[in-house]
Amino acid sequence: ITGDVELSEDAEYFFRGYSPVRSEKTVELPLEISKTAAAADSSLQQGSHNISEEKETGSDDVFLDSESAVLIDLDEGTIIAERNADIAVYPASMTKVLTMLVAEEQIKDRNGTFTITRYITDLTFSQSLSAVSWEVGETVTLADLEYGTVLPSGADAAIGMARYSVGSEDKLVELMNKRVRAMGLSEHTVFTNVTGMYDDNQTVVLTDMAMIMKAAVSNKRLLEVMRTGEYT
Repeated sequence: ITGDVELSEDAEYFFRGYSPVRSEKTVELPLEISKTAAAADSSLQQGSHNISEEKETGSDDVFLDSESAVLIDLDEGTIIAERNADIAVYPASMTKVLTMLVAEEQIKDRNGTFTITRYITDLTFSQSLSAVSWEVGETVTLADLEYGTVLPSGADAAIGMARYSVGSEDKLVELMNKRVRAMGLSEHTVFTNVTGMYDDNQTVVLTDMAMIMKAAVSNKRLLEVMRTGEYT
């Protein structure tokens, strides 16, 4: 960590002093890709799909289609189970967890509104991004943006969160990367956009993503939104 980066209060729980470690009990999850994974592959590029799991093991065995996975005991700082946990992957819509966390930390006025622009609708349509699908000129509340980002994984809502909180996507991305550095995460975790849209340069290490999620659930408002199952 360079000297000009101010560590966050929870930095002690992250890398540079809190690096989840492997033990003799750490389980290495075997890689077994089912037909479901192949069918869902294209949808996963945008971080959202709704395909029922076809494999039934008939036992208590854990079955994961994901090529990478990690389960961490945050109290003990130990990795319980993993599969390719230290490689950099494309975060897709998991990006929105950090988008929401940093945006929530920046918002000063919770009573304002936001108007959907043509740029937002054109981008989500042209890139086939998951979206709430608001219309151009539609005015929405902050709560709409929050729940729209999390529940349908709306790229339009995520862009709205960036613009509502700090004025632009670029500014929020800058703050997102500063937040990552302040938490002491690895140099291989880098964000270039707020939506999770595919970018060669946007990557995250799974153990870092776990630390980002830990910070996210420590934010009361974000936890409330993420716990919600339905919003109108």
